[in-house]
Amino acid sequence: MFDFNFGLKNLYAAGMLKALARGKDVELTQQGINFDLSTYRTKEQDEAVAKYWEIHAKSKKKKDRRL
Repeated sequence: MFDFNFGLKNLYAAGMLKALARGKDVELTQQGINFDLSTYRTKEQDEAVAKYWEIHAKSKKKKDRRL
């Protein structure tokens, strides 16, 4: 499940999925519907995923400092 969840977050960061919510269905965006998966992980997608995790890490550090 751990790898699956990271995969979903990476697809969300790359613009392939709509916002994720616990207990809700996973929905593709129009970009995700029309995307050719043989070209997945373009440079732009890699940058978007890296930026997502960078922002996530910063917000986690801020949250940890408050505790």
